[in-house]
Amino acid sequence: TPIPAATPTATATPTCAQPDAAGNDFAAAAPLIPDGRDVQEAICPSGDVDWWKFPVQAGQEITLFLFDMPADYDLSLITPGQGGAASSERFGAANDEFIRFVAWETGDWRVLVRGKGVADWSSSQPYTLRVQKSWACFVPDEPGVSFDTAGVILPSLPQANVSRPHTGYICPQGDEDWYAVEVSGGQLVAINARLTHLPANYDLYLYSPDGVLRGSSQEAGTTDESITFWANDMPGAWRVRVMPVGPDAHHIDPYTLDVRLSGLADLTVLGIEVTQAIQNFAQPGVADNSLSLVTGKPTMARVYVGVNGAAGPISNVTVELGIYQSWNNTPWATLTLGPQTVPNQAVQQQRLSRFASFDFLLPPDWQLSNTQVLGARVNPGPTAPETDYSNNLAYASGTPRHVSPYTLNVGLVPVRARNGAGNLVTPTLAGADLNDILTYFRAVWPAPVKVYFKAGGPLEGDRSYIFPANASGCGDDWGDLLDDLEDLYDGWRNRPPNAYVYGLLHPDVPGGGGCGRVDDRGAAGWLRPGDGPVMAQELGHNLNRYHAPCGNPGGVDGNYPQYRDPQGNLYPGASIGQVGVNVSTGRIFEPANAYDFMSYCGPEWISPYTWDAILRRMVSPSALQAAARADETPHLVMVGRAREDGQIELPRPFWIEPRPEGAHDHPGEGPFSIALQDAGGAPLFTRHFDRRLYDDHHTPDHFREIVPFPPGAARIVFRYQGDVVRTLPVSPNPPQVTVLSPNRGEVWEGAGPFTIAWQAEDADGDPLTARVSYSPDGGATWQRLAVNLSGSSYTVAASDLAGSEAARVRVEVSDGVHTVADESDGAFAVSLKPPLILLLAPADGATLRPGQPVLLQGLATDVEDGPLADEALVWSSDVEGPLGVGADLAVYDLSPGRRRITLQAADSDGMVGSASVEVYVGGRIFLPLTLHAGR
Repeated sequence: TPIPAATPTATATPTCAQPDAAGNDFAAAAPLIPDGRDVQEAICPSGDVDWWKFPVQAGQEITLFLFDMPADYDLSLITPGQGGAASSERFGAANDEFIRFVAWETGDWRVLVRGKGVADWSSSQPYTLRVQKSWACFVPDEPGVSFDTAGVILPSLPQANVSRPHTGYICPQGDEDWYAVEVSGGQLVAINARLTHLPANYDLYLYSPDGVLRGSSQEAGTTDESITFWANDMPGAWRVRVMPVGPDAHHIDPYTLDVRLSGLADLTVLGIEVTQAIQNFAQPGVADNSLSLVTGKPTMARVYVGVNGAAGPISNVTVELGIYQSWNNTPWATLTLGPQTVPNQAVQQQRLSRFASFDFLLPPDWQLSNTQVLGARVNPGPTAPETDYSNNLAYASGTPRHVSPYTLNVGLVPVRARNGAGNLVTPTLAGADLNDILTYFRAVWPAPVKVYFKAGGPLEGDRSYIFPANASGCGDDWGDLLDDLEDLYDGWRNRPPNAYVYGLLHPDVPGGGGCGRVDDRGAAGWLRPGDGPVMAQELGHNLNRYHAPCGNPGGVDGNYPQYRDPQGNLYPGASIGQVGVNVSTGRIFEPANAYDFMSYCGPEWISPYTWDAILRRMVSPSALQAAARADETPHLVMVGRAREDGQIELPRPFWIEPRPEGAHDHPGEGPFSIALQDAGGAPLFTRHFDRRLYDDHHTPDHFREIVPFPPGAARIVFRYQGDVVRTLPVSPNPPQVTVLSPNRGEVWEGAGPFTIAWQAEDADGDPLTARVSYSPDGGATWQRLAVNLSGSSYTVAASDLAGSEAARVRVEVSDGVHTVADESDGAFAVSLKPPLILLLAPADGATLRPGQPVLLQGLATDVEDGPLADEALVWSSDVEGPLGVGADLAVYDLSPGRRRITLQAADSDGMVGSASVEVYVGGRIFLPLTLHAGR
């Protein structure tokens, strides 16, 4: 049977679901509307390509999206010149294609969509293509986009021939621009806002600081816009709004905005006061800035600005302070403060407010002289409108002289005494109370100040410190404390020149105030907040200053001046006479109600009289007392009371000490005498003396005499007006003393407490008194820790002792005259200590004015090294980072907000100490008090 022939089956031709709307080559590309609407088309049949075209202007940004692909397609962007601009060729149909590109030429750009391979097409499913155009913004949009975020610009000032047009862009689509312009208050200001060179249709609006629309300009098309408004005492940040009209009114080309301000005020500099605490200024008959300045002490220049032609106060005012060479109009260094508000007040009124003047903290290298002067220029920008800009610069009248006084070295001494409950308490020499005292003292004292921790102690001061009710002066108990302090001072064998000791009582010890003798080396007071003036007064007595006449004190300075106000009216007694400024805190002291710290009235500050007197003392070579130790011979140190009736009281023993030979050989003068006699009554040495009549208010009966102690002295005879009033025999046998501990090999780690113990005896049965010293260097130098001890032990905190591997103690014992001593048989160890950091200013929790300089102040003192050098003090902020170095550092650029400021210092052993405070830079917020009636 024949095999039937096969019948051929026809192959089906693919059918595309819709006609191809896109072109199939560059020339035939189909037009596309680039408005963000989606276009759907299919790649069909296999090998199909789709071309699309759309118009583009140079500078526009093209964005292409290709998605919902049934197969793997590629996307390309082609220039008008048929060059490839960009492509997106991701693998897989699920991965959308995307192109963003900025066109560099104008013309019809093309989009090409094609399958990646021959199998990448679909007859039934289309792709989706979207094309968007926008203007590419090449310049960041600097102004804000709302009233609250408006960008700050400076105005043009036609009266000063100052033009400050601003260029801006409305870009991208939907953008609008807001600007803030500061307008001064206190005067009538013409505000003219002009918008020119518009690339599209923009409108212009003007808003006052309270958000009220004050004017608008809505010209058609690209016509210039202009607004003029007269603001009568309407200070603050005015807003200018540039707004596009319609969604397409954005462009890469800029517009020009010019905000012009014109006013009626005339600003001038009325004066420049240069002060460190007090200064002669704006006082008839007294030369401005005639008080000398202390080299290295924080200095403030207060610039006073005058307002003419307007009622004021004028806001948005800045001042530039410069140091000028021989009145050359170009300063070699400048500082700027502001903007702030200037009151329309005379200098005398502005001096009384810390917010009326521009208060600059001068850099340490701004040393004023006959050839270097301060000059201030108000409105230096300029930023505020005024009628006359030619009178804005003025120089300081009078140039204060810089002097370099000796440093005042203060050794602090804690005093152990009984509190109100009868318990012995010892003050802690650290914390906010000590910072408060030292901040005031350093601010008011006319010399550099260094603090030593410690000069000895704690002293055993178990006495009453309540001043006698029926006696003038401090009383005998205070006199005994001052004698103890003087003993410590004598035992400060490596003390620096110009040193003093200051004892501090615990705040719970009953009493108040302080005591210090005139022309002495020690004083004391309480460790209480606000007692900085007490420290200043008592150490002022040590430097031969008497009381100022207020509060009915004894020992009044008869030469204290009677100050008058600028109108010639008398100020109260002991007035400070001029306006005082605490440069550390910014507090102002008004002479009508502030008093010299040498008085008994408050608030206390310093007068020009006291400033000048202490400064003269501090620069005098007599202020230095070197602790020379060469060629020393035995001397007898005698302390007691010489009463007005001639009686001699000896409440404490005498001590034999080595002193420079010949330093105390003078015969003296006065109705009292001391004669050292041998066993036969022959005089070996005689000294005449008198009571401290020149200091009748502070322990006037006190005497302290140092005389050579010759061999063979058997008795000490006291006479008053030639008559014997007391005889003190010198016992034949000196006492004996043995140090028991620490004696060798002990290790004192940590703070302790630790006990120093000894055994003492006297063959004559005389009562014995001891004093204790410590040496960190094997006995080369000694630091006296305690005096006037009646027991056989003393408790000490090791935290108060310099660290050492060669530490020793020494105990001296007196039977009234004879003095013997014993030391540790060998060395013992005391651990090293980090420096004590006293962060004095600003105070913890302080609120600081924004835009104003901040004075950072601190001290670092170390039991091993003593006070650390200024360059060892390093300041930092957890916001700004490193701030600088020094004991007094002026910082001008703290940003608003909360921050922690840290002071750190390292000693020579690498031990690091630190202290920190948290402060807030910004204005205080006051919440109103609202009362609600009860229901």
